[in-house]
Amino acid sequence: ARAFEDALTILRFAPISFEIKDRAFIFPIYSGLFFLLKYGNLVDPSEQPSYEVELVSNFVNETKKHGDPIHYGRALAMQGETFHRQGKFVEAIESHLELKRVYDVDKHSAQIVASYASDRCAQNFG
Repeated sequence: ARAFEDALTILRFAPISFEIKDRAFIFPIYSGLFFLLKYGNLVDPSEQPSYEVELVSNFVNETKKHGDPIHYGRALAMQGETFHRQGKFVEAIESHLELKRVYDVDKHSAQIVASYASDRCAQNFG
């Protein structure tokens, strides 16, 4: 967990980071932190809701800029799940509607599984 957080911190504060065009290498870091957050103690429990919202918000922003529906869909599904668990149902529905707009199960599911080992987008519909 510490390695993931350190990698994001380095990327955030490195003077050259704004020049990196293809930032897809950080997407598994966001996904890994999201997974670890659900099953571990990354942050103080009182800070977890805000940490999680910020984490998925950053993931959504990064993937939207990248423009690949595989990663953007994954991030939106994680965001929708987060909002749902936190009782932010309007925001969860908004995330899901955007996911519905960009996700095509026939085109994207296998690629999402290949990248992340599961298809949270499909799970978001179930």
